[in-house]
Formats: sequence, structure tokens, C-alpha cells
Amino acid sequence: MIGEKTGKCVSQGTKSADCRKCMYVDEKGDGSQHDCRKNHSGSAKSMEPNLAVEMVQDLQCKGCTVSCIIMDDDTTTLARLKQNINSDIVKRSDKNHQRKNIVSDLYRLHEKHKGKLSTSTISYLTKDLDYAIAQNQNHAEQLSQNIYSIIPHSFGDHSKCDLSWCNYHKDPENYKHKSLPYGKDLNGEEMFADLSKLFDSYAKNSHKLANCGSSQGNESLNQIIALKAPKAKHFGSSQSLPFRVCVGVIQKNEGRSYIPQVYEAHKLSPGKFTVMHTAKIDKKRKHDKVNASTREAKRKRLVKKGKFNLNLKAKEIREGITYATSISAPANSREKADDISPIPDPEPEVTEDPVSLKDETFVYFDLETTGFGTDCDIIQLAAAYANQNYNRYMVPSQRISPSASKVTGILTKALQNNNVMKDFELKCVGFIDTLSLTKELLPDRKTSKQSYNQESLVKDIVGISYDAHNAIGDVQSLQQLINTLKVSPRMLEKHSFSVRYTVNMISKLQLTKSRLESFNNIPSTFCSKTMLNKIAKSGLRLNHLILAGNRGGVDGIRELLTEQIDGKPRVTKDKKILDSISEHIMSLQS
Repeated sequence: MIGEKTGKCVSQGTKSADCRKCMYVDEKGDGSQHDCRKNHSGSAKSMEPNLAVEMVQDLQCKGCTVSCIIMDDDTTTLARLKQNINSDIVKRSDKNHQRKNIVSDLYRLHEKHKGKLSTSTISYLTKDLDYAIAQNQNHAEQLSQNIYSIIPHSFGDHSKCDLSWCNYHKDPENYKHKSLPYGKDLNGEEMFADLSKLFDSYAKNSHKLANCGSSQGNESLNQIIALKAPKAKHFGSSQSLPFRVCVGVIQKNEGRSYIPQVYEAHKLSPGKFTVMHTAKIDKKRKHDKVNASTREAKRKRLVKKGKFNLNLKAKEIREGITYATSISAPANSREKADDISPIPDPEPEVTEDPVSLKDETFVYFDLETTGFGTDCDIIQLAAAYANQNYNRYMVPSQRISPSASKVTGILTKALQNNNVMKDFELKCVGFIDTLSLTKELLPDRKTSKQSYNQESLVKDIVGISYDAHNAIGDVQSLQQLINTLKVSPRMLEKHSFSVRYTVNMISKLQLTKSRLESFNNIPSTFCSKTMLNKIAKSGLRLNHLILAGNRGGVDGIRELLTEQIDGKPRVTKDKKILDSISEHIMSLQS
């Protein structure tokens, strides 16, 4: 039993339904006298109320009066105390147990209204109720009025709202809920009736909620005792259990300093390191206790818990059903077959890996192709090194696009198609991006709005014009440009990347393109092309978003898109974008 003001254990006791020595006597017939541990003949469920009565009686014998107890609502302890000790004794509910029961009630309704009563809506309603309870401690009537108004407020009826917490009356036309989906009012007559009935029951019991206490001190003591007497081992019938419980109580009340005191009481030296270690632990305990009660620490815990829960929910949405009662039964396995289809993990970004340039040979190359895409054909390949040139033309297998351009990925594709990529990697350590290189070397061109295309750079810096539609002309002029700029090896290395990076990047681009095709029918009013490309780049297709909606509704889609990867969201955490995407995906299912 923990004192509310001191936070220390003021009374303790144990109940044992059997005794190990008695059991041994029954088996072996050894009738020697012993210190019997058995002090309870009833069921295990009756131990808590019986022990509570004994502890209160013990405190009264010591001259202490117990007028109020704080506990959960799961036992008949209060009735027994009123009957055996004091009929005027008062019980206060534990706020943590009350909140847990409220959340459980809401999640039971969540199963009935899965499409509308989302987890974010449950969090919103729980938060409103928490605020109402915290702001109206010891004011049961005012708390009752606030609880009655929460559900109508959420559904757009603000006639019962208190002006101190509802901002609707300040700007009725532009008012939006901060935490409800899309900022809109909830809707649905059946859900309104169910939620109103639930919250009305809380309002009628406002006298309990307005005067809650906390039993966290008891939970803390239970955890300490569980370390001294692990539940995995049966100490209940042993002589050591009361001593183990007492040690836990001493540690709760006095800290670890009890260890040197026990040594000294038995005329033993506690040891220098024992004293130092116990003092260090007690100092840390006091520091952590003070720090944990600060607003910053509490906010940090909430954020950490929120991130953990968000990532856990995202994983469950991706995996589908993995564990449930009788899930492998024949009927269920057929019904849930589609729900085990996995949604891909977030794809990591392809990271650049600059090449170490020491004694490497620099070859300038260029391509002329049939078009932009990586599936185009090469029609001309040219390269230049020192005073040597290489120039070859090829017959393409497809028509030449009027907008044909030079793309490094096309060379990679050609090397892969002809099975010479490994040989190429042995000869070539990587590439240098001359566009990003010239942008860093010549930042003034951007401010003066001058072009960074190669033809303009060569004309302005080298002072010559050349045939920009011929690969051999391109490589020769590029060689002259780099030589004229006198680029340092360090700068060249900064803008280099390996052949393997190019292969991985082209592969990712091709996969992204194929995924993007699944979103062709998504109107741009719901999601921009840039955002759709970001979704596809993360490894998702349209069917994955629909599957997430089937599993978790609006919350499932949001949790999938906001899953944290290295501290960043998988796609986005912008509320408007998430609302728009979720709304459209859910409309596809109806």
C-alpha cells in the first residue's frame, strides 16, 4: 500500500495458498515442525481484497486512519473495507485504468464502424476527453457538461460547446477541426448514436472521473518485487517470499543504500565499491525521477511512442494478417487469402559513390540515340582521348525520334543487352557528370540567366562553334572545354559516380516507370505527377494503396505513406496531400 503524499510504501503483506514444507510432509511423512507459509485458504482472486483489509487494519492499529483508497474497479475491495472497517471510507478510481477502459470501449466501436471511426478519430476523442478531465478536476458538474458536448462538437453541433475551448464561434465559416480527418465534421447517424451513448455513460459517472488518483507507485513497486521474486519461479510457497517482498519495499522507500546498511547491521564491511555503486545508482534514480517529470521529457516520450506506434502500424498494414485467433481454420483461410498479400518494403534511395581518381585515364564520350528513353538504340558512339578519336555508327532497330538526345543510361542498357557489362566495369571505374560540374564551377551563369548547355559553354568559354548534332563534335568540344576550365582533380572526383551506381539507378528508374503506369487513371486534381512519381519511387503501385485501404481504411493508407525511413517519411507527411490521396483511394473501393 502506497501513501499518496509520500509515494512510499506504508504497508505490505503476502498471501500464500500453500507451503512447500507442508507439501513435502504430505509426500514423505516427515512431521517435523516448521515455519509454515500458508496463510490463505481461499481462491487467488480473493487474495487482493483480503490483503487490503488486513493492511488497513494494521495501519489503524498503528494509529493511522485510512479515509480514501485509490485503485481500479476490478475487485470487491471497497465493499469489504466498508463492511469490516469503516463504512465511510471513499474510493477514487485510477486514472490510468479509466483511460485504458475508455480506449478499449472506443476500439470496440471501431470494429463496428471500421470505415468511419478511424484510429486517428479515436485518438482525437480520447484527447478531448483527457483535456476535459484534466481541466475539471474536482468539478464533476462542469466535467459532465463538457463530456456531453464532445460528440455533438465532433459532428458539427456546437450549441453545447464551452467558449473556453471551442473556437467555432470565433469564425464559423472557416472553422476546421485540427485533428479529425480532412478537418471535417464526423458523419453517420448510427455512429453518432453509438458514440453519444458511450460518452453519456462517462458523463453520468463524472464524479469518478473528476476525482481520479494514480496507482503508478504500486505498479513501480510491483516491478521491483518482480525482479526480486520472478514470476517464472514459484516462490509463493517458500519461506523466502516475505523477505524478497521486504527487500523490494526497502528499495522503493530508501533506495539501494539499504545494501550497505544490511552489511553494517551484521557487523560486516560493505566494501568500498558496493558503497560507491549504490550511491551512484541512487543519485541516477533521483536525477531520472526529476527529469522524467518535466514537460520536455514527457513530450519526448509521447513523440517516441507515436513514432514507434506509427511504424508498427505501417508494418502490420504491409504484412496483412499474420496472427489471429483461429486464422488458419479452413473457413478463415479462404476468406483471408487476399489479406496475406505483402506490400513491398520502402525502397532505399540509390546513393552516389564518388570514384577515387588517382592515375585514371580520362576518356570523353558521347552518344547519339533514337530517343530519350533507356530502351532506345544507339546510332552513333564517339570518344576522345588526348589526340586520339573514336567514332562509330550503328543501324538502329527502331525509328529515330525527332527529339533524340544523349542519355548515359542507354549505354548501360546496351552493355547489359550484349553481356559485356562485367568487362566494361574492369576497364571503366566510373563517369563524371559534366553538367553538375560546370554548374558549380560557373555559378554566375545562373544569376545572369545564361544557358549551361554544352554548345553555349563552348562558344562563350572556348570561343568556337561546332556541330552539336554529331557525337564526335560533341566529345572534341567537351575535351577542349574541360581543358580550358582547368578543373582540379578534387572537383572532378566530387562529381564522379561509379558504373555500378549507374546500373542501379537505371534499374530503379525502369521499375519506377512500370509502377507509375498503374496510376495513369488517377486525376491530377487528387495528386500531382511529382507526388505520383514519389509514390512509385518508394516501391508502391495503385493496388498496394487499395490493399492498404482494405486493411486499415483511411488510416492504413496514411500509415503506409508516412512510414519513417531513416527519419524521413516514405512518401510524404503533408496532411492535405494525404487526405486527398486517401479520399480518392477509398472512393475507388466504393
